[in-house]
Parts: sequence; C-alpha cells; structure tokens
Amino acid sequence: MITSGIFGSGHKGIGHTDAIYSGISDNIPMVLFIITYLIVNIAVCIYIQWDVTLVMCSVIPLLIISRILFSKWFEKTMDEEMVLQNKISNLVNETFSCIRTVISFAAQKQTINKY
Repeated sequence: MITSGIFGSGHKGIGHTDAIYSGISDNIPMVLFIITYLIVNIAVCIYIQWDVTLVMCSVIPLLIISRILFSKWFEKTMDEEMVLQNKISNLVNETFSCIRTVISFAAQKQTINKY
C-alpha cells in the first residue's frame, strides 16, 4: 500500500530511484568503455607511429572546445525554439477558445458577417 500525507506520495521516491538506477546502469559502463577504448587506441597509435599520435593529441583540445561551443549554441537555439512553440501553442489555444465562445453563443452568422 502506497501512503501519502506528511511524507508525500510513495511514487516519487520510486521514480527517482529508478531514474538514478537507469542513469548509472546505462552511463557508467559506457564511460568506462569509452575511456578504455581511448587509452588502447592511443597506445596502439604510439606503438605504430608516435609522431602522428602526438599531432593527433595536440588537436584534441581544439575538438573539445569546438564541441563545447556547438553545444552551447545548440542549447540556446533549442531554448529559443521552446519559447516560440509556447507562444504558438498559446495563440492556438486562444483562437480555439474564441471559436468555442462564438459557437456557444450561436453567433456564427454575426461573426462571419462582421469579418
């Protein structure tokens, strides 16, 4: 039996626990895999041709910086898009509300003649 009251709903704790477990079970093994993969690849590259590996490692900070800049730009663009979608949604809701009002008062003919 799930209780509610002073301590809140029992579903919230379960939902948060599931989200944490899902994040840990998916992300930690992936991070370990990527780090291991990177270390092995760099070791193999150093063994095969060390000078090219040094050039490659010198370019990595530039790639990281460009990725960070792109992520910030993308986040800003998504925020602007969400604001525009909210404005459009509000406009559509207001329009349908006005149409419902006209229909509820049976004033379709007067409104059509007016506009």
